[in-house]
Amino acid sequence: MYGKTRGYSLLNLLTSLAVSAILLGIGLPSMASFITTNRISTHVTQFAGALAFARTEAITRNQSVIICKSKDQLKCSTESAWHEGWMIFVDDNQNHQYDDHELVLLRDGLPHANLWIDYKGFESHAYVVFRPIGATTSNGSFTLCDTTATGSARALIINRSGRIRASTSKADGTPLVCG
Repeated sequence: MYGKTRGYSLLNLLTSLAVSAILLGIGLPSMASFITTNRISTHVTQFAGALAFARTEAITRNQSVIICKSKDQLKCSTESAWHEGWMIFVDDNQNHQYDDHELVLLRDGLPHANLWIDYKGFESHAYVVFRPIGATTSNGSFTLCDTTATGSARALIINRSGRIRASTSKADGTPLVCG
């Protein structure tokens, strides 16, 4: 009259949990690496977009346009860090500083968690000038890193013609280093 009861035994449950734990142990580290790679790629793309925007605006407006680091997005600052924010403006008087009468084209002051940006340029470490022909006043290189992951460094290299390219290594072929 009564059939056999169907279900999972304790042994089946423990075996399933053990297999699940092993699979999660293998999968989670690679997922974290995937998330870190995507996060730094997003930051590089956004910052490259800001640089390209500044260059395009310089050409379109036939005026010098500057992207500078700015913690408060109200003035350029040599003391702040690039990851704290930046602003892009039309430099009417070509003094390489934002003045109240000059047009601000873009401000970025959003907190970028775990992002570190450094700029090395021949003219200044605080700003990049795009001239009306789209060229810059000097060569330079931005290094972007995720501070939580080693080996995450990416570079945005700007040559004098204003061309922006991404790289994962230094000019001599050695890997980029954060810090």
